[in-house]
Amino acid sequence: MHQQGVELVENPDKYDIDLLQKDNGSILAGYEVERRHNWFTRDFPFTTLHVPARKAKYADRAYPTYYVATNKLMNYALMMPFTELKEAYCLEQRNRFVGRGEFFFNVPVNNTEVIHLDAKGYGSD
Repeated sequence: MHQQGVELVENPDKYDIDLLQKDNGSILAGYEVERRHNWFTRDFPFTTLHVPARKAKYADRAYPTYYVATNKLMNYALMMPFTELKEAYCLEQRNRFVGRGEFFFNVPVNNTEVIHLDAKGYGSD
């Protein structure tokens, strides 16, 4: 994605944050993106967003970093700065994908921004 001299590129380091927003080679921001297969509409079906605790390492960068969760259709997303995790509490959550020992930050959805994604880029709803 490239818009007005600013580009969004996939990070070449597959073990680091997913996307980098760059301007003339300088990193402006980073985005960690996860697709939620249990979310289909504009409205997120839960009151809290669970962010894996292992993702907290992205909060301490020299540039702003954001957690982005998209719905299954990838036409809506919730976005929040990783610094928001400082206010969230951590809990152990079991589900069909994760057994014991996986911890998540429990972030109220009203602390996130709803983004409408389309072919032209994105904009807030």
